[in-house]
Amino acid sequence: MSRSTYLKGLALIACMSASLAFAQEAEAPDRSGEAKLRALLEACGKVRNAHIFIGRFDLGSETEVSPADGSVELFYAEPGKFRMQYHESMGGGFLGVSDGETLMLDNLGENGPITLRAASKTFKAAGNQFGPGANGSYILTLLDGPSSFEDLAPLDASIKHSERRGTEMIEISRGRVFMRISYVMNGNNVVLKEVESTSAGGGQRGGGAFRRDVVHTWEPMGRAEGWVFNTKPEEGMNVRDERRASGDGG
Repeated sequence: MSRSTYLKGLALIACMSASLAFAQEAEAPDRSGEAKLRALLEACGKVRNAHIFIGRFDLGSETEVSPADGSVELFYAEPGKFRMQYHESMGGGFLGVSDGETLMLDNLGENGPITLRAASKTFKAAGNQFGPGANGSYILTLLDGPSSFEDLAPLDASIKHSERRGTEMIEISRGRVFMRISYVMNGNNVVLKEVESTSAGGGQRGGGAFRRDVVHTWEPMGRAEGWVFNTKPEEGMNVRDERRASGDGG
């Protein structure tokens, strides 16, 4: 091999290495807002004794205008102690109540059973009725705090933060999956305003591709009456008790 051929080979290898490094750098997601997202989840995880009312919109696109498909009312005392009811605009709904020991799930149908499970400390462990599921809200996913970070923003997702007129926004993107969280910080306390999201294959309620959860009420809960966290089914109801089988309520 001549010296000139050898040097040309080295130059080609160097060029290929530089191109590969550039491609890898170009593909690296922008995670400049990661610290802000972690701080937001830290604040969400500290929320206690809140009454939250959320309007849920399942839409075909971000620009579609439509009445709310339903609403979520949440009485949230602390992790593992809450009452969440989903009211569907066309009738029906879902009720989930946890007193810290027992989780009661009721689809509010005339013949459907009421399910009892062991309570969990997070909405994720309690089941997807509460977060990305058909009856819940991503607001509840955020209330799980730092433990929800990996689900919201895996390593290949971009995380960007911005602020406009006192409202902060975090945008998380991963391929066709997108989420925008709008919120206000009052010192160390957070007030969530809105979560907009898409999914890779549509999958929202009614087959829509875009979902908007809008917070209409975020206020102190005050002293809760006894019925709020009552997990005892009414007499004569069909009950399925899974507390021993479910263990951790997942």
